[in-house]
Amino acid sequence: MDGSGLTQQPKKQKLNEELDVVDKTIKCLHNLPEEILRYILSLLPTKDAIRTSVLCKRWEYLWTSIPNLDFKGSEPAKRKHFMNFVERVLLLRDSSDIKTFTLYCDVLRDASHVSAWISAAVRRNVQQLDISLYNFREPFSLPHSLFTCMSLTELELEMPFLEELDLEYCNWVNIKVMHQFLLIGPFRDKGKLPTACMFFLQGSIE
Repeated sequence: MDGSGLTQQPKKQKLNEELDVVDKTIKCLHNLPEEILRYILSLLPTKDAIRTSVLCKRWEYLWTSIPNLDFKGSEPAKRKHFMNFVERVLLLRDSSDIKTFTLYCDVLRDASHVSAWISAAVRRNVQQLDISLYNFREPFSLPHSLFTCMSLTELELEMPFLEELDLEYCNWVNIKVMHQFLLIGPFRDKGKLPTACMFFLQGSIE
């Protein structure tokens, strides 16, 4: 008697059991309240959270209100895909507030796009902003709205070779933590920095 059939039977049974577990897990998740589902999605990387939209009709638009957005584009070969991805996410996302917004990328000749992305986060009352920008091929300015963002509580800014950061008119009344990583380039103080900014800046101010 050929023993291959006996060997395959336990494997098939094990596979069926695993599929049953997956099916039960999906059903369990499907029955959870939307608030809990959104919280679960908020723990995932942005790309993975968006991928859940294909699971079922109920999940199709859940990702559009996730509070944490994470965009990191470091591969030149995937530059166009990264740019399109960020644009589409910010375009399709609803108007709910953003808690954390992370953006690591090369600016190159897309300064207007990158600035617009940061502005979009500010318009959605971002609380924690983590920005790392590199390889500038054209003049770039942080959007003015960033410096008057009332919702901002934490800012981490990394812009190597930044020539100037003028904080004279900033109005970060709720900011608790600010880290700056400037390889060169002093802060400019035309008059007197707002007390809040002076207190929370970490690093030297020339």
